[in-house]
Amino acid sequence: MGYFILSLIAIVLLQASSNLLSDHDDFKNGVDTKNSYGSSGVILKNLLTSKKVYAGGLILLILGAFVGIFLSYKRGLFVLFIGLIGTLAVYSYTGKPLSLKYRGLGAPLVFLTFGPLMLIGSYYVQAQNISMAAFLISIPVGLLTTAILHANDIRDIHYDKKAGIKTLSIMVGKNSAQNIYSGFVILSYVSIIIMCIYRILPIWSLFCLITVPTA
Repeated sequence: MGYFILSLIAIVLLQASSNLLSDHDDFKNGVDTKNSYGSSGVILKNLLTSKKVYAGGLILLILGAFVGIFLSYKRGLFVLFIGLIGTLAVYSYTGKPLSLKYRGLGAPLVFLTFGPLMLIGSYYVQAQNISMAAFLISIPVGLLTTAILHANDIRDIHYDKKAGIKTLSIMVGKNSAQNIYSGFVILSYVSIIIMCIYRILPIWSLFCLITVPTA
């Protein structure tokens, strides 16, 4: 239970760090404005300065990294490897020099970090082995998380174009982007059905299908 709690703390710290750093970078790059919808609004509403938001993001990133280092000391170097990738992903999502979100690579990065990286890493901390089942189960999680991000990008196409950045939605156009969103959602449900058929997931996992009308 202790390792589970520590893993959860590390993930929450890194996610919170990503939100703050993204708010800062989007503000600095003109992506978030008073008319756009993408940020938390703490900078635009003058609740916090951009410097404080950036500092908060870095502090949370460092704290998350320290928890990850402790877990790697206790559970092995593979945890350190996963943690390094996760930490770099958090910073590089909008941070220079990579700024992956602005180069149309935000969606694949989110799938990787919220799907395979997070679930395989968390599973390894608990079980001390790499599981193909954990990887397969991570696929619908990653797809649905990516679908949320992609839906936001579709909504923000106009503002992102004005800011001069590239997202997957801008690169393929609105109609194709909407089809891609549908694909993410459909594939997530199909993958769950397949995993239930092959008993990778318990049959009661099919209860998730009641959410299809709202997807």
